[in-house]
Amino acid sequence: MNILIVTAFYDIGRAGWSISPRSKKQYVRYASEYLKKLPAEKYILTDIDDSRVQGFDYVDITPLSELAAYSFLRKSQKVMSSNLFEGIVASAKQDRIEYHHAEYNIVGLAKWDALERAYKKTCGKFSHYIWLDYGIGRRGSDAPFLPIPGLLKPNKRNKIVLSAKKTDRIQNVSLNTLKPRVSNGLFYCAGGIQIVPNELIEKYSNLARSTYNDILNIGLCVNDQVLIDVMYFSNPEMFHLSTPPKHFDVFENIDRILQGQDGRFDFAKMPLLKKWNALKAKERFLKRL
Repeated sequence: MNILIVTAFYDIGRAGWSISPRSKKQYVRYASEYLKKLPAEKYILTDIDDSRVQGFDYVDITPLSELAAYSFLRKSQKVMSSNLFEGIVASAKQDRIEYHHAEYNIVGLAKWDALERAYKKTCGKFSHYIWLDYGIGRRGSDAPFLPIPGLLKPNKRNKIVLSAKKTDRIQNVSLNTLKPRVSNGLFYCAGGIQIVPNELIEKYSNLARSTYNDILNIGLCVNDQVLIDVMYFSNPEMFHLSTPPKHFDVFENIDRILQGQDGRFDFAKMPLLKKWNALKAKERFLKRL
């Protein structure tokens, strides 16, 4: 199994946003502390040749406006300004980025542009393309960085691997089903890691764009996680879901997936260091309660 890590970064002005601001400098630091240290070849899709591309084996400099995802920007903005969507935002329990910045959702959709372009740029020579968010190594300003695996050896699968929660799976795809997911920020599958076999790259990318458009057509604009939830519901045969053990969240599960430990969880058989990491994960979980 030969793998390529795929990521992307576009500065869409998040540093100046009132909700969850994050600067380019923060993103670059997060990537430098985790993603760039992972022991595998790496590809980045971005628009400027600067510090963000250092440490990558394949660099794809392309303006956001030239990506397939960008063609949905105006339609996304129109949906977000509709009475239906503004009503959903008004009833939301928590204000969220994806309610106000269509560019955020477009950059999320651009993950599939990156996967598709990485596949074409490398002539499909890798068996699996692993999407990891550029800033995935850190979950929030006070959270610890994920541990750096000494070896990346995910399980070789012929399906798309996602990290999924035990709850919040959607039961059908309709406006009434998706409205509470949008207003409450619910999701089932995390978008931060996706392991895609090379033979599914193009099908998966086309599915993401067509599904995003279908969701816009019912009057909603969603982030990448709700988008993945809908794709999984409609095409479950394409996916393998890795559900983390108790006290691990879907993002801490990334370390297990990358090292091929996303099968049955048996604490008694774990090496001592892994037991310690599991207990620390439980400690972090309890502090959030």
